[in-house]
Amino acid sequence: GRSVVKDFRMDFNLVQKNIGDLNVLAGEGEAHVKHTVGGARLERHAPIPLTLFKNGILMFNGPFRSYEEPATQQCMQDIMDGYFPTELQNRFPDGVPFQLSDKRDVVFRERQRWGEFPGAGQAVGNRTGPASDPASQPVQETSHLPGHRLSVGQFLNKLPKTVIKEGKVIDIRGAIEQNLQGSSPSQSPSVILIETPSLLALKERLEMDEKSRPGTAKDVSTLRVKSEDGEQTFILKMLFSETIGQLRAYLNQHRGEGQHLYDIISSFPPQRYSDDSKTLRECGLVPNATLLLRNRKPS
Repeated sequence: GRSVVKDFRMDFNLVQKNIGDLNVLAGEGEAHVKHTVGGARLERHAPIPLTLFKNGILMFNGPFRSYEEPATQQCMQDIMDGYFPTELQNRFPDGVPFQLSDKRDVVFRERQRWGEFPGAGQAVGNRTGPASDPASQPVQETSHLPGHRLSVGQFLNKLPKTVIKEGKVIDIRGAIEQNLQGSSPSQSPSVILIETPSLLALKERLEMDEKSRPGTAKDVSTLRVKSEDGEQTFILKMLFSETIGQLRAYLNQHRGEGQHLYDIISSFPPQRYSDDSKTLRECGLVPNATLLLRNRKPS
């Protein structure tokens, strides 16, 4: 925590992007078998709450950590370099997903005791300076510690889909979803990480000793591709210089034969990528993009 990161500069967009990638590598939403006395049960890693403020972060339930602290700088720099934070590696050697809350426009002020207030009072609503002066505009601040609130979807994802009792398979998640939402149970889309050379290179870097790791991989795009029925989302790491044809090859290799008649499109901006020779950079699919697959009728 005493090490100093040279020329530290907080990049909120890069932190947000890399946390999404690290969550996939940490098995976000996946259940693991935990052996217990007399049997085993499914268990999911509880995500670490992480709130980004304009002037610092809150991890777990606090305390607040300023970006001026060397330990905070090292933690954020690890994430911006594409690595799991060093300070958490002993506690979570296999990684753990983050539950990110982005409040980059909010300044966190720690609550002060009444006896520590040194200045004169101001009437509520009182302003100094012209209204057109940006410096005189009120700054959004908070001293509220964000609590851990689960949406219905997040709560359901923490439950096992099924359990086996007395030789019978019991649908846990679907039954609870039906009671909570008053609708028929629906299956959550599955997320599939397709192994590409860029992904293998990333895994190799993560397995290396921290001191011998190379720098962050450059010119690598993260693509999220949703299947035709919306039940599967494929995540691929590819170089900017790789082509649409190579993207098809990775998808076809995973999806198998008989599912090759499809179009690759984007919804915003609406576009179809039919030229297999064009690179991801030429198509504007960098540094990340969300794509959809649509059935193509045979000619």
